[in-house]
Amino acid sequence: MAIINTIKKNSKRTLALLMSLIVLIGIVSPAAMAADTSWKLGDVAYTADRNTLPEGEIPVATEWSLVRVHDAEYSCGRDEHRHGLGCIFGCEGEHSHKDSGCTVVGPAKAEWKLVENRDSAIHLDIHIALTATYTYDGEAYTAEVELTKADYENGNLQITATAPFSITGTTIHDAGQRRFNGSFPVGTSENPVLYTVKLSKNVDFVIDGETVSVPMTFERTVHFWHEDNICETLTQSRTKLASWKEGKFVEAGMDFKLGASYASGSTPDPVDPTEPEPQPVYYTVVTKYVDLQGNELAESVSISLLENSAYITSAATIEGYTLERTEGDAVSGTVNGNKEVIYVYAEVVIPEPEPQPVYYTVVTKYVDLQGNELADSISETLLENSDYTTSAATIEGYTLERTEGDAANGTVDGDKEVIYVYSEIVI
Repeated sequence: MAIINTIKKNSKRTLALLMSLIVLIGIVSPAAMAADTSWKLGDVAYTADRNTLPEGEIPVATEWSLVRVHDAEYSCGRDEHRHGLGCIFGCEGEHSHKDSGCTVVGPAKAEWKLVENRDSAIHLDIHIALTATYTYDGEAYTAEVELTKADYENGNLQITATAPFSITGTTIHDAGQRRFNGSFPVGTSENPVLYTVKLSKNVDFVIDGETVSVPMTFERTVHFWHEDNICETLTQSRTKLASWKEGKFVEAGMDFKLGASYASGSTPDPVDPTEPEPQPVYYTVVTKYVDLQGNELAESVSISLLENSAYITSAATIEGYTLERTEGDAVSGTVNGNKEVIYVYAEVVIPEPEPQPVYYTVVTKYVDLQGNELADSISETLLENSDYTTSAATIEGYTLERTEGDAANGTVDGDKEVIYVYSEIVI
C-alpha cells in the first residue's frame, strides 16, 4: 500500500516529466531533421529561442520570419501556470523559490515561418508642392512650383541611384505626391542604396510687376532608412515602423520632400524681363537597323531628349538576320548632341539540302513475233548515269530475230526497256 500511495503521490510529477520530454523532443526533432532536409516557402519551424534560427537549406530569396515566442509552461500540483515573455531567459531561479514543486511541461520556444525575402521598396513618392525663393537686390520673392508629369517625360526630373531600379508607371497619389511605381532596391541599413531626385525647371517670379523666369534646381538624396523617409505605408503599422527604425527592411515605399530652392540676383547683373527665357536644349537620338550593304531592314527609331539626359538603345529581332555589329555612336550614354546608333545585321544563310541519289529501272523482255513472252523478264534498279548492259537469252526452238525499245546497253538516264524478239524455228 505504501508503494502504491507513493506512486499516486508522484503520479502528477511523473506525468509532467514525461510531457516535458515529449515537448522537448517535439521542438528539437524538426530542427534536427532540417539539417538533412530542405525547407520550402510557408514552412513553420521551432527553435529553443528567438536568437536561434532553424537549421537546414532554404530556397533562394526566402528568409525565416519570427512569428511569436511561446511562453514556458509549468505544472505546479493542481495549479498550472506559465511564465510571461519576460521570463524566457533565466527564470528558473525566480521560479524555484516561489514553488520548488513546479515542473516544466513545455519549455519556451520560438516559432518561425519561411517567407519571401523582399528587399525592394514598392514605390517612390515625390511631393508635388515646392517653394522657390529668388532674392533680387536684397528683397526676397517667392513662388510655388508644381512637379508635373511633363517634367518627368521631358527629362526635367531625373532620378538616379547607386543600384539599378525600374519604374513601371507614375500617378498622382493623394493629390499631394507624384508616385512612381516599380522596384527600388534598398540595400541594408549599414550599406543602403542612395537615391537622388533632381528637378530642373524655370520658375516664374513677379518682380516690379514683371514676370521673370529663373532656372532653378531642386535636389535631394535619401535612402530607405533616412530620417526624412517616413512613408505613409510605414506609419500605418506600429510594428512596421518599429522594425524600420531598427534598420530592418519592411515592405514600404520611399518619400522625397524636395523642399525649397534658392537663387539671387542684383543690380550689377539685373534681370531683364524683356530678355527671352532660356529654352531647354533637345537633341535627337536615332536608332537604325540595316544589313551589311546598308539597306534598311526595319523602321528606324527617333526620340528627342533633353541635353545631358541619359539615353539607351536596343537591338531588334529581325527574322532571317542575325546581329553582326554596331556602328556610329555608343548604344547608351548621355545626350550631349545628336546621336545615331546603327545596328548592322548579316543575313542568315540556310544551306541547300544535299541532292538525293536518283535511281532508274532497266527491264529486259524476251518475246516472239506476236509479242508473247517466251521467258521471264529481267528488271534491275541502277543509279542515274551508271552503265547498264543486257543480253539475249537462248530459247529452245527459237532464234533471235531483232531487238526493239532502248539500246541493249548504254548509260542510265531514265527508265529503260530492252525487248529481244525471237522467231520460231520451222523444221
